[in-house]
Amino acid sequence: RECPVPTLLIADADPVILSELGLFLASPGRTFLLAGWAAEARALAESQGPVDVALLDKSLADGSGLEVAASLKAMRPGTEVVLLTSSASFESAVEALQAGVYDYLSKPIDDFDALRHRLDNAFAKVLLVQERRLAEAELRHLQKMDAIGRLAGGIGHDLGNMLAVMQSWLGELTPISQGTMREGLEQMQDAADRATALVRQMMTLSRKGPANPVSLSLNNALEQVARLLRRSMGLHVTLVTEPAAGLWPVVADPSHLGQVFLNLAVNARDAMPEGGTLTIRTANLAASDRAAGDGLPPGDWVLISFTDEGMGMTEEVRERIFEPFFTTKAPGEGTGLGLAIAYGIVGQAGGDIQVESVPGRGTTFRIALPRAREDEVPRAAPREIEATGAPGTATAASILLVEDNDLVRRLLARILSRAGFEVLEAPGVDEALEVARTNVGRLDLLLTDGVMGGLTGPALGERLRQERPELRVLVVTGFPTDPAVIAFSSAGGLVLQKPFNSAAVLEAVRRALAG
Repeated sequence: RECPVPTLLIADADPVILSELGLFLASPGRTFLLAGWAAEARALAESQGPVDVALLDKSLADGSGLEVAASLKAMRPGTEVVLLTSSASFESAVEALQAGVYDYLSKPIDDFDALRHRLDNAFAKVLLVQERRLAEAELRHLQKMDAIGRLAGGIGHDLGNMLAVMQSWLGELTPISQGTMREGLEQMQDAADRATALVRQMMTLSRKGPANPVSLSLNNALEQVARLLRRSMGLHVTLVTEPAAGLWPVVADPSHLGQVFLNLAVNARDAMPEGGTLTIRTANLAASDRAAGDGLPPGDWVLISFTDEGMGMTEEVRERIFEPFFTTKAPGEGTGLGLAIAYGIVGQAGGDIQVESVPGRGTTFRIALPRAREDEVPRAAPREIEATGAPGTATAASILLVEDNDLVRRLLARILSRAGFEVLEAPGVDEALEVARTNVGRLDLLLTDGVMGGLTGPALGERLRQERPELRVLVVTGFPTDPAVIAFSSAGGLVLQKPFNSAAVLEAVRRALAG
């Protein structure tokens, strides 16, 4: 993400002028390469480049400066060239411009300050181009990850609906089955449970999974999972932690952070099959100490890094490591979700994750999270309903059920009807409003999908409560971090997350009716 140290190549046939130019133009923060021949200039560019700016004598002993300029631009199109000549003419100036030369100066040089200014302008142009390319690359990466996240969220939502149907039927059929049938249903239940966990991971990847952010210290979060990390490392990998003193707090979900730490540690262990050391460090990064081009928004940040001594990664692998299901491991040894989930969790917490790696020299993952403000209050996540046992005896309560997925709506209607509730079904907002308008009896509860066309579930509840202020509202959703759902939960509303089972549905309804 950071632009490398800029390099200036100076080539002049006169050794005295070459030495003077090197001495006068030398400045901190730049690499200087001096050459007296065309061949030497090309060799330096190949071995010690890339060259950002070149100051070339047009007439070198073994070739033309224009030929060297062409070679440099072939190696790196962004190289800018300033040409020096002792035989300036209109024709030579046109020739230089046609060769793509940035600037053109006559010898002898009588104003070195002007020369330095022109070189500074050339470096500024190179830097702007580099920063633009870095920004474009980052934008393409973010767009790709956003598209992948939306895809994962959509797939997770649809799978959640299907799993809700499967889980509920398995919950009813398994207890009344016997023998081989029961054994098969129990295995199906295990598979459904694993699929449910995978859906939760996909929703986390898409930043739509539920989170419970609190103000915490990365040092404390690391200490809580350090024992588990050491067990995961095995005997051949040494884990070293270097927590910084006075670390600023951040706002994040501690369980999610633990998952990130574990994923990165296991990834580092697998990169060191012959053994090595994994070093985890934390540090504060004040706004005043920030380096230009670090890729982070303004402000104070808190860092945690994972550095291994493993085999490292090629650039091609490094560009794809956060893609879901991308893995370099053998089939059956990894799903390719670990780093993708880490990327989603860090992004959900408002942070950034970066990686530096060189083949044969190890890898460093660096996580940056924004410093928590003193007045910052973590946003409440939806209160997820879990089944706590039998929901108790149902009353003759009337429930308006609004769900646009036919399978899920029929499932919920069946669960509620079997429990003794009167159920009025509506596949969408318009139908729900019509049912509420024409129904002369009482409505005790609105059980609604959270995200629908037209109005959101919470907004539908508010609209219906204008005419029926006693109406209770329960939101069922596969997107618990939707802003409307978050606001509803923060105001005390109950949220049931998909996928669910029958017991969880009835428990949620009981709580909602009880107020």
